[in-house]
Amino acid sequence: MYEILFYTDKNGNSEIIDYLDHLKKESATSKTARINCITAPLHEKSQKMPTRELEKAKKNLKDFLIRKGRL
Repeated sequence: MYEILFYTDKNGNSEIIDYLDHLKKESATSKTARINCITAPLHEKSQKMPTRELEKAKKNLKDFLIRKGRL
């Protein structure tokens, strides 16, 4: 069994958890949202990650490792 950890910042906020909660609320009232949630592609066609997103991910990883005592 795998354990999935979602990144939370030092204030306990998590973008992915907020997004998943948003999808759950939206799909509860909209059939179209349920269909889109199931059929949404996991990756965009472009393989290039925006520099700003990459830098944000690196910063979040460093913060995570420091707070977990692994860096």
